[in-house]
Amino acid sequence: MDELNVNNSVFRLCCGKELCPACDKKVADSCPLCRTARPKDDDEILASLRRHAGNENPAAMRLLGNAYTSGHHGLAKDAMVSALLFERAANSGDVRAMSSLGVRYHEGKGFKRDAQKAVKYYRIAVDRGNMSAQYHLGHCFRDGVGVTRDYAKAFRLYKLSADQGYTKAQVSLGARYEFGQGVTRDLTVAKLWYERAAAKGNKQAKTHLVHLQRKIEKQLAPDVAAVRRELARLAAAGHDKASAALAQLGPRPSIGDRAE
Repeated sequence: MDELNVNNSVFRLCCGKELCPACDKKVADSCPLCRTARPKDDDEILASLRRHAGNENPAAMRLLGNAYTSGHHGLAKDAMVSALLFERAANSGDVRAMSSLGVRYHEGKGFKRDAQKAVKYYRIAVDRGNMSAQYHLGHCFRDGVGVTRDYAKAFRLYKLSADQGYTKAQVSLGARYEFGQGVTRDLTVAKLWYERAAAKGNKQAKTHLVHLQRKIEKQLAPDVAAVRRELARLAAAGHDKASAALAQLGPRPSIGDRAE
């Protein structure tokens, strides 16, 4: 079996075990661990999640919290219930739940907003390699939420997350390169990160790409006035080709000719 990590394990609703995505794909619906078929509809999924969560299965508690957050499987959205489930899962060692719990404290959803607690849970999850927590803690350092603002630390956290494939972090990393926050400004590298996120359908990345392309084109556009001055200098020195090129540029526009 492939090594299980904190970002992409798949929860088996039948037996409550977690597998790596490759292993889960191989076994499909026939679970080799419990020989039970996967739940097929919302009622069966909820019954399975509640059963495993009742047995203090951390992943099941997290997934049930996700369902209350999004309103999936026919549940009504409930920020308080989801936050409490994330808290139980996090306290039982689920790394992804730690990141989700940090978000609840960060945004004040389900619990009263508490930047210090948000940073606390983000840090624990970051130490274990969670890409979502890396991204969110990067926001904290970018904005000075619960920590002293530090663009260099924000950049490093976004980079860790983006390198693991977290799409939102790829957009944020592109922005660090575009605006030179925490790293030397580099529009070419910014474009590469935006393109990675846009290829996965991220709308924000697509918008950034449009604006960035305009910046790049503006940078590459020749300074006509500077070219005209250089050609005039060369023409005055007797260079025929410079005189011909200057003639092709046409007369210098007057004030009245300039577009408003």
